[in-house]
Amino acid sequence: MNNCLIIAGEKSGEEHVQSFFGDLKKLCPDFSFWGVGGDWMRSQGVELLFHLNDFSSMGFSEVVGKIPFYIKANKLFLSECRKRKTSFAILVDFQDFNLRLAKALKRIGVQVLYFVAPQAWAWRANRAQIIAESVHTLFSILPFEEGWFQQRGVKNIVGVPHPLMRRHGAFLRQHKEQFEQRRKKDLREPINLLILPGSRASEIRYHLPFYVECIKNLRRDYQLRISLSRSQNLSLELFQPYLSQIDSVIEEADLPRALLDTDLAFATSGTVTLLTAIFETPTIIFYRGSLFNQFIFENFIQYSGPIGLANLVAREQIFPELVQDQVHSFNVRKIIQNWSENSAAFLQVREKLGELGRGMPDDEGLTAVSMAQILNEGKSSQ
Repeated sequence: MNNCLIIAGEKSGEEHVQSFFGDLKKLCPDFSFWGVGGDWMRSQGVELLFHLNDFSSMGFSEVVGKIPFYIKANKLFLSECRKRKTSFAILVDFQDFNLRLAKALKRIGVQVLYFVAPQAWAWRANRAQIIAESVHTLFSILPFEEGWFQQRGVKNIVGVPHPLMRRHGAFLRQHKEQFEQRRKKDLREPINLLILPGSRASEIRYHLPFYVECIKNLRRDYQLRISLSRSQNLSLELFQPYLSQIDSVIEEADLPRALLDTDLAFATSGTVTLLTAIFETPTIIFYRGSLFNQFIFENFIQYSGPIGLANLVAREQIFPELVQDQVHSFNVRKIIQNWSENSAAFLQVREKLGELGRGMPDDEGLTAVSMAQILNEGKSSQ
C-alpha cells in the first residue's frame, strides 16, 4: 500500500489538518498515513509515531532545550521512510523542525508538500531558499505570499483559503444576521470577556497569570463576565489555580457559539487571533515569553510589523498588540477605556472585521484536491 508521512507538531497544525484530511483520505483511498499528530488525527486512522504534545514548544529557549529530541525524531522519520518506501510527506507548519526535515527528505527522494508557508517575508528570509530547494509544492494561506516566494525561486506554490474558513464557514453563514446586528453594538457593561490563553502548557504559564491579574484590576471599574477557552489537549489541572476568577470554562467544541456571544477577547498571539477576527470579536493580542526569547526578538529579528495573524491577513493593525514589556494591565485598561468611551472607534473595529471576514472565501476542498492530484500522480508512476 502507498503511504505518506504527515507531521503536525502543534495543536494549530492538527487543526489545519482537519480542514483537508477527510477529503484527502477519500481522494487517496490507496494511501495510508503515519507520523505526528494529536488525538483527532489518531481517530482518523493516522499511525502516530509521536503525539504532538511531545513536540510542541514555545519560543527559542524551549526549542533549544528540545534539540536532542528533534534530532532523534528526524533520524527516526528518515529511517521509517526508507523502510516503508515512502514517496510523499505532508509537513504542516512547525517550521523549525519541518524545514530541516524537508531538506533531509529531499535527499532520499521523498516529495514534500509543505502546508502553510513560513513567514519568511518577516524574518529569516533564507527559508525561502530552503523551500525552493527542498519542497515539491508549497501551500500558502496569505494572498500576498505567493508573489513573494515566486520571486525567490519557489516554482510550485498553491494559494488556498485559510483552513479556519473551511472549519467555520457554515456556522458563519448560518448566523449571518446575528453578525450584522452585532456589528452595530458598542462596548457596554456587563462585558462578556473571553480569554484565549493558548494551546500549549508554556503559553498558559506565561500568559494566564497576567490575564487573571488583569481581570482583578478591571473589575474595580467594569462589570465583567469571564469565560476561559481550554484546549482539549491541556489538563484542567493546569488552569485550577485561576478558576476562582473565571465564570465559565469553554471547551473547544463550544468555542464558535461562545465567540458569537463575546464582546471582547484577550488572546495569546497565534491562529486563534484570526478566529476571533472572522467571528468579528474585538481582541487584544498578547505575546510574552522568556527573557531569552525577548533578547533574541530585540536583537536578531529585523521585523517591526504586526505579529497577530489577524493583523497580518488584514495588512493593518485592526487588533491592538501588546508584546513582552508592553504586557501590562495599565495598557489593557487604556485600550478598554478608549473602546468603552469612544463608540465610533469600537464600531470601526467591528466594521473592519466584517470586511476581513467577507474577503476570506471557504476552501471548498481545494487543498485536498491539489494534494491528492500530486499523491495519485506519483502513485501511478511507481
